[in-house]
Amino acid sequence: MRHGFLWNWISILAIALQPIQVVSRGPGRTQASASLDPTETTAPAIHRLLPAWFTAHMPSPTRPGSLLPEWFQTPDAGESGALSASSQPSGSGDSILPRWFSMPMSGSGSEEHHTIPESGVMVLGPTAPINNCDIVTFTIVAANDAVTATNVLITSTMPAGFTPTIQIFGPYTVAPNEVITRYAVFSATCSAISGQNVVTLTQDGHGPIVRYTDFVVNPGAITVRKEPAVIPAALDDVVTWTVYVENSGYGTVSNVRVTDTLGSGLEYVSGITTASYVSIPVGGVVT
Repeated sequence: MRHGFLWNWISILAIALQPIQVVSRGPGRTQASASLDPTETTAPAIHRLLPAWFTAHMPSPTRPGSLLPEWFQTPDAGESGALSASSQPSGSGDSILPRWFSMPMSGSGSEEHHTIPESGVMVLGPTAPINNCDIVTFTIVAANDAVTATNVLITSTMPAGFTPTIQIFGPYTVAPNEVITRYAVFSATCSAISGQNVVTLTQDGHGPIVRYTDFVVNPGAITVRKEPAVIPAALDDVVTWTVYVENSGYGTVSNVRVTDTLGSGLEYVSGITTASYVSIPVGGVVT
């Protein structure tokens, strides 16, 4: 009796531990069995019973089986394969791209227009002081970048006292990586003073580029004197004097011309009444 009772419990426990399979037989028909019908030609859907605490991850009902983001769409057959605008990330948190990323707009026409940069413009002026009547040259160098620059115009301006007071170059079309060099030449007159040369470069797509170059003019000063200053003379006397021309200024004076005009009652006998000097240095004296 005791052995029979124990055997019954073992049989019940074995049945409880045996996996139960559910065989789908069609809509609304399910059969539980321990084995499949060997006459089945196709394997029916079989689901093993799992514990009650187990829950499987079910795909969204609206997109069954999809593991992709909501914004992703697979092109239908026959389409070009390109995603429509509505299928792209909306930027509301679904995008896998960084927030700072933005798609380039084709044909927007917003490309930056490259020009001669400010760092590419250089002006070289005289390294020594300028004297009256000197010729002074300013060298202007402009280096373009990798894109063609158009309507490039260069002006070089000097203050009053120089001839001319402005030099203009251009307009030019400057090829990629091309370097242009221009020379602005001016002549200092006797009234030239120290100041600045102003170079301005203008072009399409960029504001004016301005360069200032200081220069110093050492003004000359010509002093003329006669010796003796007073000559006592009687009628028909021959008198003689000497003319001294001195540069008492701070710079060399060039193209000096001296003319001694006889006064009323005097008659020329001999000597030099007109003289020209190419230049007179500072402190120089000529007769």
